[in-house]
Amino acid sequence: MLNKFEQLFNLLQEVLESPIDVVIFAVDKKYQYIVFNKNHQATMGQIWGAHIEIGVSIISYIKDHTDRENAKENFYRALAGEAFTLIGEYGDTSLERCWYGNVYSPLKDE
Repeated sequence: MLNKFEQLFNLLQEVLESPIDVVIFAVDKKYQYIVFNKNHQATMGQIWGAHIEIGVSIISYIKDHTDRENAKENFYRALAGEAFTLIGEYGDTSLERCWYGNVYSPLKDE
């Protein structure tokens, strides 16, 4: 099993090398950004009109109450160690809502 630093290095490599249509980010147990790629930054701008920053909770950017609660539940599951895939609709009701495929893959440590 990979240790935490190897997992983080692999995630950072994916962030740096991700294709144009792949969004990658990682959050801590407070849902605060640890890392994200430019695609995620652009997508959060499109969905929520947000300018995201490292160390800020992703939850604080999600304006729609239902989307915010769903995100909390999904992040809770991933942070508890569950890996899963979902397809869901996201977006500010004043902006265009779009469908996205989401793969949740937790980083594990001791």
